[in-house]
Amino acid sequence: DCTSSCPRCLRNYENRFLHWALDWRLALDAIALALGKTIDAHGWNDRARQLAGSFIRAYQPHSPLSLTEHEGFPVVVAGNGSAVVLGHPLLRRDSDGLNAAQLKARTSLVDSGAAVRVVFSDAYLLDRVPDRVFAELMST
Repeated sequence: DCTSSCPRCLRNYENRFLHWALDWRLALDAIALALGKTIDAHGWNDRARQLAGSFIRAYQPHSPLSLTEHEGFPVVVAGNGSAVVLGHPLLRRDSDGLNAAQLKARTSLVDSGAAVRVVFSDAYLLDRVPDRVFAELMST
């Protein structure tokens, strides 16, 4: 039932200075990778949509924001033509490291006219440092 971590799963006294960074979803994905399994690139979409809704309500007075979806990724679009694609926290976000699904999402956003500038982020960052995501949306 917890959103990121709690004393029942990850938190304890010894890691008290890292409680802000702990996330059970990310821990399960890291374990899967360590076991040689693949992770679902869209496995965080439900959490991303939930956080994006809160994000939009919080920042709406500052800029018109909306939530959409492109190529299976939740996307927050700003009135200035910028969009943030919310992918998996373990996906790369730099232009050189985008995978095929991310590239398709970016192309879909630009070709549809939904955005002229597309950046990539994830639910983990949106949850912990939403001001960074907002700054990405507002920079031109």
